[in-house]
Amino acid sequence: MAALIVPADTYGIHVLYEPAPPVVTSVDIVALHGLGGGCYSTWAADNGCVWLRDLLKEDADTARIMTYGYDAAMWKKAPKDAPCKFGRNFLSALDNKRLKRDQGNRRPLILVAHSLGGIVVKEALIYAHDRQDLYGDLLRSVRHIVFFGTPHQGTDPASLAGVLNKIGKWVTNANDTSVLENLSLWSQPVLQTNQKFVNLADALSFTTYVEEDTLHGATVRIHEGSATLNKPRERVITIAANHKTMCKFGSRAQYQIIGDRFIKILDDLESRKAEDEALAERLAELPTPSASLPLACSTDPPI
Repeated sequence: MAALIVPADTYGIHVLYEPAPPVVTSVDIVALHGLGGGCYSTWAADNGCVWLRDLLKEDADTARIMTYGYDAAMWKKAPKDAPCKFGRNFLSALDNKRLKRDQGNRRPLILVAHSLGGIVVKEALIYAHDRQDLYGDLLRSVRHIVFFGTPHQGTDPASLAGVLNKIGKWVTNANDTSVLENLSLWSQPVLQTNQKFVNLADALSFTTYVEEDTLHGATVRIHEGSATLNKPRERVITIAANHKTMCKFGSRAQYQIIGDRFIKILDDLESRKAEDEALAERLAELPTPSASLPLACSTDPPI
């Protein structure tokens, strides 16, 4: 594949592909990057191929494909409620793109997340569940989540802090003690997010990609025990890549492990429509996740 142009990373929702009329958009696919990533660079191979833009549209030609950018340099400040606030901002930006006038507010939704972007996705859904007066349609639209190397498991803040510190070393390419100290503050809120998401996960389906290789120089590897949710509707796939390269594909041959999975996910949307709609209603009716654990920004005014 010839070298392609990768735009500069910016914030907000960016539409990478949308079916041209008279084709009706059948599903929204939205990708979120992780710590130190970007809305384009996270998904871009060395030759400039952004698979969400350049390859996925061939397998999902009736989908609107989007990427979301946010200030992932969050370790510099590391506020403990940052995951929730990032999730809340993502909800607002996405909801603004899903208009009732074209029935976009109820269009099926597939979310794709790399690394700690998965934590932002989970916080977004927890907040949407809490604020169904604002985001009920969006919550009921979620059909599938694709995770790339998201640390889901961890029974205590110390173990999660170790994972976050490894990711921090990779992002900064250095053992900056201030960065690592700030990241360690994230262990408790990330642990709470994972715990709060457990009940909601029972009404969703997932594809989880687990990295097989260690990222050299940073000893980063999110092992299968941490990267999986252990839910009945979760398909776990090991990918021959490291934490950085696991979501970059420079050719159709490399991308096929993702493309084939998306073909199946989209096929299931059609064949299991009634089942998925019933699960969506169940998701909305589940007990509020924040009933036993505090939601960091649940008292903030809506945006």
